[in-house]
Amino acid sequence: MPEFKSDSSLKRILSNGVYTVSRFGVYAISGILFIPFLVKEFGSGSYGLLALGGFLTQYIGMISSCVGTAVARYLNIALNSNDWRQANEIFTTAIVANAGFILLQLPLFALGVWKLDWLIDFPEELSRDFRILVACNILLFFLNIMKGVLFTPIQAANRLDISEKFMIGSQIARMVLLFSLIKCCGARLWIVGAVDLSLSVCVFLIGISIYHRLVQKNLVFKREYITAKWVKPILSMAGWSLVSMLGFSLFVKTDVWIINRFVSKEMAGVYAALLVWPNLIKQIGSVLGGLVAPVFTIDFAHGRNERMIDSLMFSAQFVAYAASLLCGIFIALAPGLIRLWLDETFIQYALWIRLLLGLLVFTISGSVFWRIFVTIGETKYMGLGNLIPGVLNISFSLLLVHFGYGALGVICASMVALVLKENILFPVWISKEVGIPFSRFLLIYLRAGAGCVLVILVSRLLISTPVDLSIWQLGYVMPLSGLALLGLVIFMSTNSEKLAFMKVLQNHFLIGIKK
Repeated sequence: MPEFKSDSSLKRILSNGVYTVSRFGVYAISGILFIPFLVKEFGSGSYGLLALGGFLTQYIGMISSCVGTAVARYLNIALNSNDWRQANEIFTTAIVANAGFILLQLPLFALGVWKLDWLIDFPEELSRDFRILVACNILLFFLNIMKGVLFTPIQAANRLDISEKFMIGSQIARMVLLFSLIKCCGARLWIVGAVDLSLSVCVFLIGISIYHRLVQKNLVFKREYITAKWVKPILSMAGWSLVSMLGFSLFVKTDVWIINRFVSKEMAGVYAALLVWPNLIKQIGSVLGGLVAPVFTIDFAHGRNERMIDSLMFSAQFVAYAASLLCGIFIALAPGLIRLWLDETFIQYALWIRLLLGLLVFTISGSVFWRIFVTIGETKYMGLGNLIPGVLNISFSLLLVHFGYGALGVICASMVALVLKENILFPVWISKEVGIPFSRFLLIYLRAGAGCVLVILVSRLLISTPVDLSIWQLGYVMPLSGLALLGLVIFMSTNSEKLAFMKVLQNHFLIGIKK
């Protein structure tokens, strides 16, 4: 059997980075320019239904996602160890199990679509369109279950550039198709579901040929490879991952649902629209985390734990600084940015987005930290770290809504829960398992906070009346704030950290590891 080729060389990391940044840019354009178009065409109430379109598959989807994550980890390690027998057993067993899982869920989802009004409050005139949207999301969910196994070799080979190309093409095609169809046929909910499903089918078909090329036809589906021996370790890891996903679901999407059911549909739509900016900045953490996650796994498989830790802390600090720049500018200039992005009627909700972004400065590094639990196989910490704060979030949200605090109460509850999760539980458990002092985590948070405060001060000095902000003014606010932040970063960095940075640079970008 030939060797499976995984690559973390300079050329590969830079290639992955270029396409990852490009995908983030496309996502940013979509959020900044396209979301206001959707809000205008659908109205804030109907736009809130778009955010809730995947609610029915959310909880069942967690099960398949968690199993998929566990399968991907074991398959990834098997491929990098060149154990093709083991890889084929995991691959074949996963395909059969996923197909059976889909068949078992069909009656449940059919009932959910039929009785959808039991779960979500929506106008009667939108009943048909909304049900079609939900049905498309269900089919999309089934397709993603199967796609997850087939696309694992892309991550194992550290060929993230391939998956990023798919996502870039899909996002651009999505914007073009939705714009054209909405202008042609009107703002119909079913159009969004149909476009998303069609694009996912295209990506799936193209991905099959890429998968065959990467594994050189050595990773195959055969009846003889079906075995139960991988069920226990995969389900054990997936069980805690499921607990993690259940806890995670008790944050953002459930927040929108609580506002929809207990405050108002209009407020749910406003909240969903404003979440685009925090979610956009969160993508920075997700992008960087996704970029370094395959390297974590490769290092762990080869016993390079020190290199893994250096990469983890450097990546987390980098994403925290990036968030402090973007969040600081938005916090300082929120009224003007909201006016430019949506319209003046949304300026009254500037406090909401300031609270969400201010919190994000301190919690975004968790989007990198949690991946280490998957790498080392300790998903129980990830599960408990999401479930405990998630339950707190729901309980506190409902309590504050009951006492009349509305959507603002939901936001405050989420802030408390996220601090517990990202700034206390995750760092404590990582410190215990990997041996990183908690003080290093605390330093990341304090530096990010200091950077954000500096950016806010510089932005307000440059723009004294944020509500009158113009696009061209952002052209000098961002680079000048960035330069000020860079100076602070250099000032706060110790000599040992600069040496550690050079070490990471040497290990990852100057030498690389290539098999």
